[in-house]
Amino acid sequence: MNTISFVDLSEGEKETLEVVRQCLIDKTRTIIDYDSESSLDGRRTIVPLSLRKSNAGATLLYGWNVNEGVRAYRVDRIKGSEPTVDPWPENIPDEWMEF
Repeated sequence: MNTISFVDLSEGEKETLEVVRQCLIDKTRTIIDYDSESSLDGRRTIVPLSLRKSNAGATLLYGWNVNEGVRAYRVDRIKGSEPTVDPWPENIPDEWMEF
């Protein structure tokens, strides 16, 4: 797995990841404003799971949302994020935490 270097991230990406980091610590959900390549742009409420680096070098945020299940979101396409007070589901399946 490739190491994520925060030096290579824009200020906006760093701010997004700081919100996600705090939500991981607090075990709360995160709202992201996502700009996808398809027509599915918009706000998504996710349970943040992990950060990874793709083989192509993109920083990926893995998260779970009720409509899409577990998926990867490119951090450079997240236009904003905000914490919620909504806790993670009580019984998070082990396979979610493998990401």
